[in-house]
Formats: sequence, structure tokens, C-alpha cells
Amino acid sequence: MKATDIPLYSLRDWFPDAEKFAVTTLSSGAAGARPAAPHRNDFYSILWITDGDIKVTLDTVPYTAQAHTILFIAPGRVAEFHGHAHGWWIAFEEQFYCVRDEAANRSRGINSLLFFNPDFATVLSPDGTDETTLSGIIAMMEDECQKKGDHYVDAFVNLLQLFLIRVSRIMEREERAGEHATAGPFLQFRHLIEQHYKDKKNVSDYARLLNMTPVCLNALSKSLSGQTAGEQIRGHVILEAKRLLHNTDLSAKEIAYRLGFEDAPYFSRFFKKYTSQTLLEFRDQSRLNTV
Repeated sequence: MKATDIPLYSLRDWFPDAEKFAVTTLSSGAAGARPAAPHRNDFYSILWITDGDIKVTLDTVPYTAQAHTILFIAPGRVAEFHGHAHGWWIAFEEQFYCVRDEAANRSRGINSLLFFNPDFATVLSPDGTDETTLSGIIAMMEDECQKKGDHYVDAFVNLLQLFLIRVSRIMEREERAGEHATAGPFLQFRHLIEQHYKDKKNVSDYARLLNMTPVCLNALSKSLSGQTAGEQIRGHVILEAKRLLHNTDLSAKEIAYRLGFEDAPYFSRFFKKYTSQTLLEFRDQSRLNTV
């Protein structure tokens, strides 16, 4: 059957009784039934692998989440899973706890780059002491979800914040966030690209939304990512194209239309210019790499 789209799942597709958050073991319930096929979730996921390993493909890039690692996946990422592992799955919606607000996160001791970074993926490796602490926090999360006592929502949000503070410290210890410490406006820019890449493809469009000049936006982007703002915009369009090429059987014309291009041949030339591959070459090679 021809694949024409990437499925999008909500929290309640996995956890029918959940409100805006959930925690469970990876091998139980809906978590154990997670599809291998490419899909998106509209909520945040934290996967802590305690035993075994999972082959994960995020936006066509393969990762191996091994034992004693924690993987952070933001909403909208195209994920594909293979393998079996034991561990924990924490899931929560944007409305429950927002991690896009860099200024708020700094005041809370949380690093937004856990979920939002140039690669859109973060894998951390806690040591034994970290794991003991984090295990205790997750055990309390699970207890609150199961018993639903008085003020359990407040209890869970505070436990989630504590968990994120602890893993932010691990991230900083692993020296993954040092050069991006002032990345708030840049993260906002990346978020705007995610929202508007189909209809806004010029730097001036985003500069206007951020109340800065195109020159300033280019300088900010270059200093924090090594790429100009225009390269960031084109890069996200190409990423979306790669997602659709890898995960669906849509034609070049259909993909061009979904990405806001009225001229399919122009889109094909655009893709070739910035990837050095034709659409068909990328589709064949990316699928071969993940076999």
C-alpha cells in the first residue's frame, strides 16, 4: 500500500486514561505497542533505557539508545523504533509543561536544549548516582499517576520539573550546552521556522516576527549555529522534504505542494542544489541506510 502521510499520535492514543501527562515502563501497555513504522507524536517524550537497546531513527538520522541512556524527543519529530528494551517512558503535553520558553527555563534551572538543539535530539548518559536519584523521582511520578491522590497534578508537575533540573545538570556536566547558553532568541527563531516554513521562506519574514533586522537575525544565527538565518530556513524545508521522501511514497510534485512550492521542477532543483542528490537518489539511499 502506498504511504501517503506520516501518522500523528496524541497522548491519549498511547495512554487513553491520561490527562496531560503519563509515565510507564517501556515494556508495558501502550508503550510496549509503539509502532516500528515512522510516526510523529504531538507531545514530549523522555525515554530512559535501563536495559537492552532500541534502534531509533529521528528525522531520517539513526541512533542507538543503549542501556543507561536517556533520549529526549520533542513534538513533531518523525520517529521510528526497532528492538526491545526495558526502562521508563515519561510523556507530557505542551499545555502541561512548556519547555520552549528559554527565559522561564533559565529561572527554573532547566535547559531547553534537552529537546531543542541543532540536531533536535539529545542523548544523555547518567552515572550510577544520577540513576539512583532519577529512579526515585520516576517512582514517585508513577505513584502519583496510579493513585491520583489530592493535588496529584501539582505533585507530578513538580516532580517533572525536578527531573528536568537533574538531567539539565547532567547535560551541562557533559559539556553539551556551553556554547549555546544564550540561545533563547535563536530557539524562538527555530520554533517559528517549524510553524511557518511552508509559507515563509525569507529571512525578513522571521526578522519581522522577532522584532529585529535581518542583519541581526543572520548574525545571531551564525554565532550560535554556524549557519545564516537563510541556511536555517532552507535546512528545515529540506529536512521536511527528507522526512516525506524517507517515510512516504509521495511523488515529487506532491511533496513540493505540501512544502509550499507551486513549481515542482523548481523544488527538485532546490533540493538537488542544497543536498547534491536528486529526490530519488536521497529516497533510495536513506532507505538503504536504515535497512
